[in-house]
Amino acid sequence: MKNISSALQLFLIGNTVFGGRADLIDIVLLNGQVLHVVYGTNQNIVYPDGGYNGSAYVSGGPTTYYTSKYGTWERGAFENSASFRMSASDMELSALVPETVLYPGTSTPLMQVLNAGMLSGARVAIRTIFWPQGQPYTAGIAMGYMVLTVGQIGNIKSAGRSKIVCQLYDLLYQLVKPVPPFQIQSACRHNLFDAGCTLNVANFQSTAIALAAGSTNLYLNLAVPARANSTPYVQGNVVNIGDVLYLCTQGGTSASSSPTFDETRGAVNDDGSAQWTSQANAYPLGYVLFTGGQNAGLIKTIKAQSFVSGVPVFQLWSQMAFPVAPGDTVIIVPGCDKTVPTCGNVFDNFIHYGGQPYVPNPEVAT
Repeated sequence: MKNISSALQLFLIGNTVFGGRADLIDIVLLNGQVLHVVYGTNQNIVYPDGGYNGSAYVSGGPTTYYTSKYGTWERGAFENSASFRMSASDMELSALVPETVLYPGTSTPLMQVLNAGMLSGARVAIRTIFWPQGQPYTAGIAMGYMVLTVGQIGNIKSAGRSKIVCQLYDLLYQLVKPVPPFQIQSACRHNLFDAGCTLNVANFQSTAIALAAGSTNLYLNLAVPARANSTPYVQGNVVNIGDVLYLCTQGGTSASSSPTFDETRGAVNDDGSAQWTSQANAYPLGYVLFTGGQNAGLIKTIKAQSFVSGVPVFQLWSQMAFPVAPGDTVIIVPGCDKTVPTCGNVFDNFIHYGGQPYVPNPEVAT
C-alpha cells in the first residue's frame, strides 16, 4: 500500500482528472550530502518541506528540487501491486551528468565523485506530487504527494564519463534474509565491531591524525609523532616507535625514559601511567574515516600499511572521491582477518568467534 498525504486523499475524493505531476527525488549520499532532483517536468520545483534525510521525511524547508543542477535524473518503471509478497521491488535510477556539473562546494566534477563510489549504498526517497489540471506548478499549489518508494542503491549497473545507471531496491530487501542465516565455515562470519563480534570500536580507533605532505587519493602519508618522554597522552593517541605504530589504550603520562616495547601486534606495553598496544601491520582490512578536508565523512578500506623514510603510509583499496590535501584529518581503525589467532591473541575475543575452525575445507572433506 502506498503512503499518500491527507491533501492528496482529499483531492482524489473530489477529482477524477489529474493535471501536472512530477517525481521529487531525494538522494542521500554516503557523507550525508543530499541531492534534491526532479523527474517528469522541465521546471524546478520548490516544495514546502525539508525533504528526506536518510531515515524519514522532515519538516522545514522549503526545498528546491532541480531539473539540471545535479544533472538530469530519470527513474525507470516501478511496479504497484495490491498484493503482498516477501520480496523487494526495484527500479532503475539513471543520471546524465555533464562534466561541467560540480559536486556542491567543491571544484570536483560530480560524475567523478559518483564514479568513485559515493552513490553506492545511498538512501533514496521518491514521491510523486500532483497539482490541478490546466495550471503550471507554483509553490504551494501541489495537491499533496504519494510516496513511490524509499530504498537504497544496491548495484551500479554501468558508469561512464557522463552517465551512470544504478539499481534502487526498496527497504523490504533488508527483511529478505537467507535461511539458515549463515554458512558453516572455518572463517569468522562476523564483521569486526558488529553485534556478533561485540567489541566496541571506540576502544580501538585513533584520535584524529593529520595527513602529511605527499598524500594522494590512493596513498595516505600520516603525520604520526614519535613517542616523547614525560608527556601526557589520551586514549586513542598514536605514536611511531621504531617504525611500528602504537595505540594508546590507557591514557596517562609517559615515563621519563623509554621502556623496551614489544612489537608483536596486540602486545600491551606499560609506559609510566600510560599503556600502548602494538599495531604492527594491524590496519590492512581496517578503514580510515576522514574527519577533515573535502572527504570529511567518507570511509575507505585500507589495503596495506608500510613505512617510507619513517613516515607511515596507508594504501587504500580505491581512490578517495575528492582531492586529498596535507592537513586533512583521519581516524584510523584496525582490521581483522577473521582467523582464530587474530581473534584470540590480538583481540582476546575468541569467545565470540563466529566460525567453525575445525570444519575441513570442502576440498579435503570426505
